[in-house]
Amino acid sequence: MKRLSESEIADFLFKNEYFFDRSVLIDNVKLIEFHDDEGYRYLKNFQHIKSTLKNGRVLRFYNENPFVMENISVYLANNNLPYFLEKDQSINNMKDKLTYYDGEGYYYCVMFDCIKNIVNGKSTSLDRFYNKNPYAFYNLKVWIKNNNRPFELVENQEYNGWDGKLLVKCFNCPEDEIPFKTTQNDIIMFGGCPICNNRQVGKYNNLQYLYPEIADEWDHENNNGILPEDIVPGSHEYYNWICPNCDHHYKASVGTRTANNGNNYL
Repeated sequence: MKRLSESEIADFLFKNEYFFDRSVLIDNVKLIEFHDDEGYRYLKNFQHIKSTLKNGRVLRFYNENPFVMENISVYLANNNLPYFLEKDQSINNMKDKLTYYDGEGYYYCVMFDCIKNIVNGKSTSLDRFYNKNPYAFYNLKVWIKNNNRPFELVENQEYNGWDGKLLVKCFNCPEDEIPFKTTQNDIIMFGGCPICNNRQVGKYNNLQYLYPEIADEWDHENNNGILPEDIVPGSHEYYNWICPNCDHHYKASVGTRTANNGNNYL
């Protein structure tokens, strides 16, 4: 079989809308490095190129192509997708997951098919907070920072998606205040720190801390084990109290007691 010169190989490739770059010798096998007009690169032996072109185009994305990672980056750019391939990755199978990031600092770990689905109109974007994305918790921290929220996530906790409870530290609360519990959904739709807003009991917004004189009138035997430090002063729940003047037992809401500064013995 006649061995073609590089110029003849280049002519053959050009006729098939490819462009010759160079020939390289790897493990005593001569391979052709070439590219197409969209910027994708390939490395194959010439016989393989000819047989492939008989049946169609040369595959851009297959794990044995040493330029596959580069080609994925080209695909992202050519399709104006707002994602970038993380450096220093390799792939053994096109079903393997790869790490991508976007211009806002969010990270994703998905198969290449998920990227192609966006181009093909099967989806609109990658999900930053998908619970199977190993970067979901990190992405939520990025979202909080990007949106200048006055709190931060407590580190080393389990992430369970939109409705999973998370521990969050408020910057406006005292430094040693306990973290509040909330969900990702509530964080995104943020209505304020529940401790600051007296919707959750903390170390410094409970009845015992703020109204110790009223807390002294708490009926410890008849409140089902609930303590003054377990409730916020504005609570509308009714509890049992003991009048310090006459030992009379009565019920009243916490909010009523604190609103009248304790002067409402019934």
